[in-house]
Amino acid sequence: QRIAGAGEVLAEIQAEGTALEAGLRELAGLRECVLSPMEEDYWHCRLMPRSTEDLRPAVHELAARQGWRLRELGLRRLTLEDVFVHMTSGDEEMEGWE
Repeated sequence: QRIAGAGEVLAEIQAEGTALEAGLRELAGLRECVLSPMEEDYWHCRLMPRSTEDLRPAVHELAARQGWRLRELGLRRLTLEDVFVHMTSGDEEMEGWE
């Protein structure tokens, strides 16, 4: 089963790494950002929200504003197992999951 609205954003963005990381970390509602380099100056971005808010519109707007090429933008929805692991790990940073 899935939790409606909850999930992490997966994106592939072509940009300079330092500027990309700085821009993504300024997104409201972002809890964690993990970047992995890819070919041709693309970065695989894994963005975890603080709550159940969908970060995709904000990521799209940021990429457009900065002139970054956005090759992929998707949502990996959290399963009940993901929520269970979150609740039993003692991670209290995420809001809106109680």
